[in-house]
Amino acid sequence: MSGDLEGRRVVITGANTGVGRATAEALAGEGARVVLACRSAARGAAALESIGERAELVLLDLASLASVREAAARIAVEPVDVLIDNAAVAGARGETEDGFELAFGVNHLGHFALTRALMPALTPDARVVHLGSGSHEGVRSLDLDALRRPTGSRLGLGEYATSKLCVMLFHLELSRRFEGTGRRSVAADPGDVASEAYRNVPCVLRQLWTWRMKTPTEGARPSRFCATSPDAVNGGLYDAEGPRAPSALAQDPELARELWRRSEAWVDAVIGRRRAS
Repeated sequence: MSGDLEGRRVVITGANTGVGRATAEALAGEGARVVLACRSAARGAAALESIGERAELVLLDLASLASVREAAARIAVEPVDVLIDNAAVAGARGETEDGFELAFGVNHLGHFALTRALMPALTPDARVVHLGSGSHEGVRSLDLDALRRPTGSRLGLGEYATSKLCVMLFHLELSRRFEGTGRRSVAADPGDVASEAYRNVPCVLRQLWTWRMKTPTEGARPSRFCATSPDAVNGGLYDAEGPRAPSALAQDPELARELWRRSEAWVDAVIGRRRAS
């Protein structure tokens, strides 16, 4: 895909606020047709009004695999040129509707299910852009069984880092599957951005953590590069300075394949139960 976005259809999760909204506004301004895949109808409608006729709204709750399935069916009625798996929660505790650790369920599993469901709709030169985080570099091991339990820590920050490692492993395996197809899996690290991702962190701590962070507009630059630049290669990770390497654990192909296998099995099991009920 060239850098020309005129008429291209771009799907962005979490596009009603923060980096997602800044990305949506920028790409719509460059001629893209933008699908705002958002959990909040009110905030989604406000973003839709702001962006204008180049945007459409699809409600999507990544903490519910049923919602993911319904949203994917609505999105897939037309081809998708770019899918930006942007939405995230940080500093949150609990579990998803389907019983997965909350950060993992939203940041990785919901996006995994959405991306897999949209595969038939992706154009031959489509890109899938994953929002990474430098926090994944602090994770030294991955306990796959813990991903099916509620958040264990008090603030959920360790679980957030783990979820971002899972995002990078998903990106690694997807890029392997895209080899030779013309499609690209690309990861963008926005850096530390003061965004709604931290809305679940207690107010005082949130203010301390975010006061020196980037604005969403600044944080959106790597996403825009990954979505549009001919220099963004399949399998690459980019931040504001350019390409960089993920952690050694995030480059483990066996772990990436195992996470894919389990994610696929978990999603299929949930869908199977819902069909049987």
